[in-house]
This record gives sequence, C-alpha cells and structure tokens, in this order.
Amino acid sequence: MALTLTGLPYDIKHSLLQQVNDRDTLLNLISTSRTFLDIFTRHKDVIINNLYLSEALNHAPDSIIFSYCRRTVLGVESMDELVGIARGYEKYSTTGTAPPFLTSNFGAYESRKLAKYLVEDYLGIRKIAMTHQYSIRVSRNEPALTTTELHRIMRSIYRGWTLLLLIHQRQLLLQQIPSLAVSEDYSSYDRHFIERIIVNWDFWSSLQIWELVGDNMRVLPTGTVDVRETKAFQKFNSDVKVSLLQDLFDGFPEKQALTLIFPVFRRVDSKPFTEARFALSNEFAEYLFIHHDPTTIAPLYALDPTPSPKVAYDRIATYLSKPVKTYLTLKYSLSYPDFQSLYAVDTFRILRGMVSKIKLAAFHSPHDSHLEDFYGSVRYNGEVPIMRLLERPVEDVNQTDLRGRSKELFNIFKGMGKMMSPDCWVKKAWLCNCLLDEWRLEGRGFEYPVFEDDFSLPRAY
Repeated sequence: MALTLTGLPYDIKHSLLQQVNDRDTLLNLISTSRTFLDIFTRHKDVIINNLYLSEALNHAPDSIIFSYCRRTVLGVESMDELVGIARGYEKYSTTGTAPPFLTSNFGAYESRKLAKYLVEDYLGIRKIAMTHQYSIRVSRNEPALTTTELHRIMRSIYRGWTLLLLIHQRQLLLQQIPSLAVSEDYSSYDRHFIERIIVNWDFWSSLQIWELVGDNMRVLPTGTVDVRETKAFQKFNSDVKVSLLQDLFDGFPEKQALTLIFPVFRRVDSKPFTEARFALSNEFAEYLFIHHDPTTIAPLYALDPTPSPKVAYDRIATYLSKPVKTYLTLKYSLSYPDFQSLYAVDTFRILRGMVSKIKLAAFHSPHDSHLEDFYGSVRYNGEVPIMRLLERPVEDVNQTDLRGRSKELFNIFKGMGKMMSPDCWVKKAWLCNCLLDEWRLEGRGFEYPVFEDDFSLPRAY
C-alpha cells in the first residue's frame, strides 16, 4: 500500500512543515490536510519564521553580507578593515566561500543571531520592494509584482543598500586620511575596492541597482500631486502645520517639511504625466538608509492611500518620530560643513556614478586617461543580453511629449526599423523598467532593438 503524506507519522509531518521553503507548498499542505493544518496552527510562529529565513537565504550571499554590514560598517575605523569586508563580499559572490568575519562578533553584530537578523532585514526589504512602481501599476490596471520581479527588486535593494553603507564609510575614512583619495600605491590602498564588487555582477543587475538608488528607493508608494494644479505644491508647507510633525519641528527653523519629503517626477515611458509622486528628500533618505535598518524604514512604504502631504507627514511622525528628531537635532546643532561631511555624503549619487562609469560605458573605450587604470581594464564575459526597453513612438510624429521624445524615437524606427548601435540603445532605453518581466514590458509597448553592426546581441568588450 502506497504511503501518502497524510499517512505519515505526526513528528515527520511536523518536521516537513518546519522545512517548507516556499509559500505555495505550505499553502497546499495546510489546505489539503487537516493534520497539517492543526500542526501549523500550533507551531505557526516557528514555521513562518523558518519560511522567512529560507526566503532570505534565497538572496544569499547578498542578504547575509547586508545583515553583517548593516550592523558593523558604520563602526569600522580603518580603511584596511573596510577593504577586507568589501573583498570578502566580492569573493563570496564569485566563489561561494563565506568570509571569516561572518563568524566573528563585531559591534552590534553577533554571529549566533545571524538567522534573526536575516529575517528582520528580509521582512523590511520585502515590504519596500513590493511597492516598486505601485502607483504606476495601479494606474495601468496591471497585476501585482510577480515572484521573479520581486526577486530582482529585492536583490537590487540588498546589493545597493550594502554598497551605500560601504561608500558612506569609505568617504568618512577618506576625510580622515585625505592622501588615500589620490593614492596610486595599490599595495597599500585600492581606490576601486567597491567598484570591483560591481564588476562581478552582470550588466543588467548593475543597471537595476543604478535605477533603484535613483528615485525609486525614495518614492513612497501612494500619494501624488497634480502638476496641473498651481496651488498643489503649496500644500507641502501648509499641511505640515496641521500634521503630527508640527510638534517635532518645534524649536527648529520653519519649512522643515521640504527637508523630509518632496514631489518628484518619474516617467516609465513617454506617456504624458499629470502627477508627481511623494518621495523622501535626498538628504533625509541618505540619513535613513545609512543610519537605520529596514524594519524601521519599512512602515513608510505602506500601500494605504496617501491623499495629501498631511497624511504623509502624519505617517512619518507616527513611525519615525525618533529618527526625525535626531536628524533635525544633528542638522541644526552641527555646523553646515560638519553635518554635510558626516550625514550628507551623497552616497546615492556616488553609487550611481560608479555604475555609470562601469556599466553604461560598457560599449565605449574610456577617453579619460586617468580612468584607464581601472575602468579601461574592465572586461565582460559573454554577451550583454538585450531587453525590451525601446518604445515604439506614436504614429503621428507631430504628437510629441514634453521633451520631443516621440519624434526622436520615430527617427530610430523609420527606414532601418529598430536598427541602432548598442550604446545608442542603452542611452534611449527606458532603463527604469529594467527590473520588470518581459510580459509587462510588452504590455507597456516596449520592443527589442536590432543592432546595426551585425544584427547580433551587443558583445561585451
């Protein structure tokens, strides 16, 4: 007689549920068997925690290194130690060999609590990732993010956030040892130790980070300003006076609201926009992402409607009252140069610059002689895969968007169809969509390019 899952002993069923590593399997088991449901009900917290841990480990080594860096990097006091962390990450990514520092305690990091850290960070990052292009998807009546899209977004957050932490601490250490910034002695200091991590990732993985650390990580999922309403932007100042943030602003200069959130314009195609979305300001976002963990920040990324700046302010005051108070205290107790050098390093811009030099120049030879020592030596294995990121323009070339993009794209498509050079394609592609699935890109009207050299994929060279 064949043995079924329902016929297994109770302890084996319990063990099976504790080892389930995907949500569909767990749901199927507890939906089809009363015994499995009873076990799940009794041991729900442990089973769910194990599931979250398994999902977090699906993002290893990025998730593991992030959990370590989030708790240690800001306490690193020597460049050698910081370089060691970066090289450990690089080696872990390429060989799968875990660096020794993961088993050592440092600062707030305790190696025996790694599983706890992984789950905490995973839940916060997953909540942030699920809001990616939320208002845009809703306006187009698109389905929720798929498993593959969510995986790409989360991987990019793990990687991008880790690099932001490394860059921030590198900049602080360079201020203490300015000579390192111009050092040519690679035996003592490798100026490109962070870039070497990025080089190991494929073309699109890096561009996904480049896009995410632009506006996307800062954009709150709901809440918009109608750009056609001239008085709409005035509400950012007026609403704060009736919001919960007002109490936090007592004792500080007025108009602090705009140092926290501000409307940003973010296109995903040439469709004319009428709304700007609420986003964390650059400076405040840097303070949050460098000095706070995902669990602290994630509540801001709620999918509840945010119909006005006041609601956004209230949410910040409710979930981030202590970080806001600390941020304002530092901003106005330190001199402007000291605050800028310690808390406004502009790591988001620095990271995007790194990726731009390495990846967006993939099809060019560097023209700057001082870059050739590192950037000129970057090589890519195999071919750079193409994505469906060219948008077919409207048939009437006179119907152009605010930047005249439709007429420009029409010139690409006419005559030679979609034939273009690889570097031209990268420049004209809607890169903000490079995290999405093929079917969604097709639904938004994007097409593949055809390259004018030999009609092949752009070779990495």
